[in-house]
Amino acid sequence: MVFLFFSSGDHTETIEIEYNSEQTSFEDLLSLFWKFTDPYSCQKNQYMSVIFYHSEEQRLSAEKSLALQRTNSKHEIVTKIKPVGKFYLAEDYHQKYLLRQHKWLVQSLDLDVDALVSSHIAARLSGYITGFGTREGFLKEAKRLGLAQEQIDYVLEELG
Repeated sequence: MVFLFFSSGDHTETIEIEYNSEQTSFEDLLSLFWKFTDPYSCQKNQYMSVIFYHSEEQRLSAEKSLALQRTNSKHEIVTKIKPVGKFYLAEDYHQKYLLRQHKWLVQSLDLDVDALVSSHIAARLSGYITGFGTREGFLKEAKRLGLAQEQIDYVLEELG
């Protein structure tokens, strides 16, 4: 699944989400999309709202989700639904940007740039460090992620 957040010039900045459909449904991801994006804004293409789909089944789910949002909204929803195109990685300095502000933690992971981009552990830590998750959730997941106690302590300190 690919969600578009910003567009500028001749490219569109997106996120690409790989997920296990046995654990998370496309509909669950659509719910998150509606929760964390602004479906009302379309200033040229810079802040366009769009959902990209890979299959006819996803297209139908996205259209159904959009129709439901429109039914429950007092404002015009401008979100578009489009087939996914080629996905290009952003420049290195954009990758896990907020996680990278925690230099010690990133260094402790001992990952080069390519590994950092594709690392499940780095993605999970980035979520927790940036406020998406709870202490309790992190503690349940920390050992499974194979984190050292120093890394666990660091994230707990950041979570407050």
